[in-house]
Amino acid sequence: NGVAHLGLKVRVMPSGFLILLRHFLRIDQVVFALRETRLYHRFVNAANPGSNDAPRGKLLVQTTSSRVNYDALKEYAVKTTLEQDVSPYLLDENWIGAQLLVTSKDEHCKIPQAEVLAFETQEVIL
Repeated sequence: NGVAHLGLKVRVMPSGFLILLRHFLRIDQVVFALRETRLYHRFVNAANPGSNDAPRGKLLVQTTSSRVNYDALKEYAVKTTLEQDVSPYLLDENWIGAQLLVTSKDEHCKIPQAEVLAFETQEVIL
């Protein structure tokens, strides 16, 4: 038993767009896993050339992965919440996501129809 949930949030603004794709996986008595991909694109706009917070005309992509053993998170929940029945916490995707450590993180910037400009990987072992 368990649950898999895929969520998509999109925010479109005059200056660009943000996309969050979030995959949550819970396999009861086995594992919790979370993978998030964020995409940001700033529109090329000659009317607003002064802002330099992100490259224009490029797609910035960030992917993070988190994973933890079911029993380890259950034990942590008992210690931190001081409650014996932690079932509601183990069903709350947002609470679980806030407790997970990032096990890998990739960031890169793409120009349409061009090569990847930068690539970083960072791993944390639990």
